[in-house]
Amino acid sequence: MLLLQSVPSVVVVILAGQVGTKIFNTGTTIVTDTLTDASGNTRTGSFTVTLVDNITPAITCPYSVVTNTTRPNCVAYVTVPEPSFSDNCNVKSLTWTLTGAYNLTSAPAGIRLVGIKPLNVGTTVVRYTVKDNSGNTNSCSFNITVNSTNPCGQTAQKVASAPPPPSSEGLQLKLAPNPTTASFVLRVQSAKTEPIEITVYSSDGRKIEQLKRTPFQTISFGDRYVRGTYLIEVRQGEKRATVTGVKQ
Repeated sequence: MLLLQSVPSVVVVILAGQVGTKIFNTGTTIVTDTLTDASGNTRTGSFTVTLVDNITPAITCPYSVVTNTTRPNCVAYVTVPEPSFSDNCNVKSLTWTLTGAYNLTSAPAGIRLVGIKPLNVGTTVVRYTVKDNSGNTNSCSFNITVNSTNPCGQTAQKVASAPPPPSSEGLQLKLAPNPTTASFVLRVQSAKTEPIEITVYSSDGRKIEQLKRTPFQTISFGDRYVRGTYLIEVRQGEKRATVTGVKQ
């Protein structure tokens, strides 16, 4: 048996006899030689070539993030930065955990990114773990700190019922009814008339819907949404404003 370790997903091996040079994948390959003489008599022999991938995947996390809440909320909707990752063979999964001020864990399989999350005031540790097809893993982590100038106690309003924060970008949003059991009705006011882009995210950061409209019109959507909390982002050029909606 020929055992090879700490090598990429394929390796070129020069074997004795007539087999020549072959490319082997990870795992075990059985090589069988058959010798035949002039009278037709044969004899066979075999051996295995095992290619073991024990190289851990590479992963690099972004720098830590510091941000602020918007009154009167005691959370901040944060687009969590993504790590860079790779493997000499194939990446099987990328998973994450959030611990500290906000606690959540991703599904255990697949390529998972945190996306947008309503992080509580304080420090949340984001930890990403990458795994390859051979079971090798590697992890990295970084912090997201949410500060607040508004005391967050028992009198603080819940995110779901809080009014939309005032826009510093010149966009004014009005969402009603909120909460709703049917459709959301959004009205956008702006100093400009150029088109707006509306993107709706679920509470776990998944993009639900994207609409293109013009301001100063009544925009209805969400009648088929399931119950939950949604982040509605409105963009007009470089301007951006958000509002939280609740479907009951």
